[in-house]
Amino acid sequence: MKNLSFLESQFNNFKIFELERNKIEKQFSINNCTIPFSLNEEKKINPFLNPSSSYFDNFKKKYNFSNFEMFKFLREKKDVF
Repeated sequence: MKNLSFLESQFNNFKIFELERNKIEKQFSINNCTIPFSLNEEKKINPFLNPSSSYFDNFKKKYNFSNFEMFKFLREKKDVF
C-alpha cells in the first residue's frame, strides 16, 4: 500500500489508483493479504515496471519527460517518501 500511496501523491486525481486502492482494500478485508496480484495489471499502473504505459502520457508531457526521465524523477522522490 505504501507504493500506491506514493503514486497517489505524485499523480493527483488519478482515477485508476483510486480503483486499485478500493480493490486492494476489499481483498485485504477478506483475507488480510494483498497477494496475489496480476502482473499484467500491475504493469499498466506501475511506472516503475512500465514507464511507457499510456496512463502516464500526460504526466510525461507536463514535465517534458522521456520514459527514463520520468522513472528517474519518480525513483528519486520515492527514495525520500
